Amino acid sequence: MKRVCMISQSGYNDPRVRRQAQALADAGYEVDILGTSMVKGEDKLIKSGSITFFGIIIKQRHESIIRYGLHSFHFFFKVLLKLQYLSLLRRYDLIQVHNMPEYHVFTAIFQKFAGIPIVLDLHDLTPELFECKWANKKNASILNIVKYVERISCSFANKLITVNSVCKDNLEIRGIAGEKITLVLNTPNQKIFKHDPGREYRIISNGAKLIYHGTVGERFGLHIAVEAMKYLNEKIPGSILTIYGQYDRSYRIYLEELIKKFNLEENIFLKGTHSQEIIYGMIKESDFGIVPYTDNLYMNLCLSTKMFEYNASLLPVVASRLKAPSMIFGDDSIGFITPDKPIELAEKVIELCCDPAKRKAMAASAYTIIQSISGQIMSARYLNLIESTINRN
Repeated sequence: MKRVCMISQSGYNDPRVRRQAQALADAGYEVDILGTSMVKGEDKLIKSGSITFFGIIIKQRHESIIRYGLHSFHFFFKVLLKLQYLSLLRRYDLIQVHNMPEYHVFTAIFQKFAGIPIVLDLHDLTPELFECKWANKKNASILNIVKYVERISCSFANKLITVNSVCKDNLEIRGIAGEKITLVLNTPNQKIFKHDPGREYRIISNGAKLIYHGTVGERFGLHIAVEAMKYLNEKIPGSILTIYGQYDRSYRIYLEELIKKFNLEENIFLKGTHSQEIIYGMIKESDFGIVPYTDNLYMNLCLSTKMFEYNASLLPVVASRLKAPSMIFGDDSIGFITPDKPIELAEKVIELCCDPAKRKAMAASAYTIIQSISGQIMSARYLNLIESTINRN
């Protein structure tokens, strides 16, 4: 049986890591995942069939550059040691490293010298995210380092994976060979996010239910959604927005202050992270999925997994009109709005509340589109890459 080790500075419920691990397991591989765990006392181990997750105990990450750097260095050295130990026992056929950050690919430096192929999966492009979160004159030299680290990390890996054609284009512009890159989109796990034939589309005159799940930071635009709820409740009273996810600490405080400012304590609820199965249950109870991303260099690269998960569940979506999603969806499938415009967000939801036929047609159109880039198609593309990379060595 062939064995793959995945390294990811995220937990077991990272959707992309979990989806790829399951695809490998279904194809007969044994998969070990080295990721972070917040459990105190000892490393957390999760066993699921031929997938084993080894939790590396790391304190909660922080928002500053220095604290994030310390967090990622801590993870790097613990994984470097753990990987050497496991490699002696397991004899891996391939190592896959998920960014961020890219330099974690060097935890497999000894495996690379031993001839084991290395795949680097670029979930996000770090230079663009750095510019979005921390760009200023003071950090200009750090940005140059970030770009250099990305370049040498990509050179070190045998093969690269990224999430959409916009990211691939940017990598090629920075001198990374296009033939080395495979596109594997973040499509939903349709064993969990299922077509819901029982969903009803009716006129909504009160109590519209909106949902967002995923990372909660300023760039994801939830402050825009909070302000939009003020206008929405003037026309559709009793409407509710529930936000599930992992929060930037200072941003959560800011959202709480906004909610209080607009007297929306009974309309907006900030919840924590949950498994995909639980999130699907919440989607079934909702009327809209919202993706109110802000307009900046990094967010224009993002093709939201949550959007696909809403689409797969026949949940109508209202989203910011940004570059990556606009390359796949049209106005007949997504309720696109101008980014950073809370009134426009509210008006789009109100419009769709009053037009159930349009909501139903949008949901059906989006569902048709994601079938052409379905999880099964992406899994097959991913498996072909892994198998061919192993066989080439």
